[in-house]
Amino acid sequence: MNKREISDNTAGSLSAELVVLAPILLAIIFLFVFALRVERTSILIKSESRNAAQLASVAGSPTNASVLVSEHVNSELAQQGVYCSNGAQISINFSNYKPGGYVSVSVTCNVSLSDLGIPISGGTVTETSTSTAPIDPYVTVTG
Repeated sequence: MNKREISDNTAGSLSAELVVLAPILLAIIFLFVFALRVERTSILIKSESRNAAQLASVAGSPTNASVLVSEHVNSELAQQGVYCSNGAQISINFSNYKPGGYVSVSVTCNVSLSDLGIPISGGTVTETSTSTAPIDPYVTVTG
């Protein structure tokens, strides 16, 4: 065989390889972007539930805590580029809201993934985190 015969036998093989590998590489890239979006959202939701619990523990009253936590969580998530479908759902447990007690805050966010163009059932991922913070035993709590 001479060099010309060898090169004629392999003509077009690069195109065939690209046709086979391109969808696989695109799928890997989309999976990577999806995983990053979900992990980043999870980290931010955990962070915000922790911050919200600390904020609620120093608010002084359940009414103040509810207002402060709601405003803080929604603005921080929006600032970080996390947009929850229908806003973040915040649940605050005030059952032990007294000096020396504690307060628990649960933050739930349904994050839409439709902008990624990945066909996932439902098109959303739900992230939830609950954090508890102690209330200073020497503080005055009202209401």
